[in-house]
Amino acid sequence: GVKELLETGIISLGPRTNNGEQVLYFQSANWDLDQFSMTDVLRGLAFTLDAIIESSEVQINGIVMIEDHGGLSMRQVFAMTASDVKRFLRLLQDCFPARLKGVHIVHQPWYVSIVFAIMKPFLKTKMKDRIFFHGSNYDSVHQLIDPSLLPEKFGGTLSEIDSKALPQYLLERERDQETTRQTPSE
Repeated sequence: GVKELLETGIISLGPRTNNGEQVLYFQSANWDLDQFSMTDVLRGLAFTLDAIIESSEVQINGIVMIEDHGGLSMRQVFAMTASDVKRFLRLLQDCFPARLKGVHIVHQPWYVSIVFAIMKPFLKTKMKDRIFFHGSNYDSVHQLIDPSLLPEKFGGTLSEIDSKALPQYLLERERDQETTRQTPSE
C-alpha cells in the first residue's frame, strides 16, 4: 500500500525554501518495481501532494520537486504507461490546488530525455518552463535552489535525505484528524 511505499524513501519530504516552498524529493533508485507498480508510485505521490497542501503556506508558496533519477532502469521506464503519465500530468496541471514551482531532475540517464519527449505534448507551457534537467551539474541546481536545502549527494550541505520525515508527518496528520473526529463539539 501507500504506507509501505512511503517508508521506502521513494518520495521524501524536504525542508521549506526561503520563499516558503515545500521541497519534495523523488528517488528512482529506491523504487523496487517488483514491490510497487508505477500506479502505486503515482498514488503515493498524489497522496503525498494531497497531504502537504493542507498547509496554507504550501498552498500559497507552492512545491519544488527534486527528482533523482540516478539508478532509474529501463525496466522502470517501460513500467510507465502513457495513460498513467497523462492522468498524473492532468492531476498536477488541472486539478491540484497548489502551485508546482519547479521540477528539478538530477542524475538522469540519457533515456529520460525520451520519456520527456513523450510527455511534452501533454504539458502546458507553464509546466514545461518549470522543468529543469541538471544531470550532475550542481551549479545549475544551486542557482535555483539554495545548497542549504539540498543533501550532500546534490552538492548541498544537508547530511542526507530524511526518508522518515514524510511517513512521520503523515502519521501525525492522521493522529490529528482522528483526535478531531473523536473530540465532541461544544
